[in-house]
Amino acid sequence: MKTMILYYSWSGTTAQAANLMQKVTDGDLVELKVANGTFSDNINETSDLAKKQRELDDLPTLMNKIPDLKGYDLILIGGPVWSGLVSTPVRSLLEQISEFKGTVIPFYTSVGSDQNYEDDFKKFGGKLKIEKGLRMTSYSSEKEEASKLKNWFNSYKE
Repeated sequence: MKTMILYYSWSGTTAQAANLMQKVTDGDLVELKVANGTFSDNINETSDLAKKQRELDDLPTLMNKIPDLKGYDLILIGGPVWSGLVSTPVRSLLEQISEFKGTVIPFYTSVGSDQNYEDDFKKFGGKLKIEKGLRMTSYSSEKEEASKLKNWFNSYKE
């Protein structure tokens, strides 16, 4: 199963999860970038800005080109949870890949309120075929996360 991993990381936590995901799945890995200075280093300021972006439907522009996704069976999309919802850079991505015909699975990093994340992801995923996602934390050791990830990915492939 040819796999692409696309992710946005604000603090580095999702990047760690994405790199671990790449090791387990052997998928191609692309980090989504926004312009420097788009978001503050302060989570509260970033959360406030993201809320305004959502309200105005003024999502950040992704600075890198999304690779051609033809030939991929599966896209794993990673991002942080912001105020219980999908981060605005990931929402930008979902708009760009709306014609993808394979399966999409979110993975997300959160320290708390993520109960609405997957519903929000599906809402903005439109017609994409979206499967149940995977919450990853920074509280587990890499070995524990890798084991959890292998079990999850193997059960998905079956």
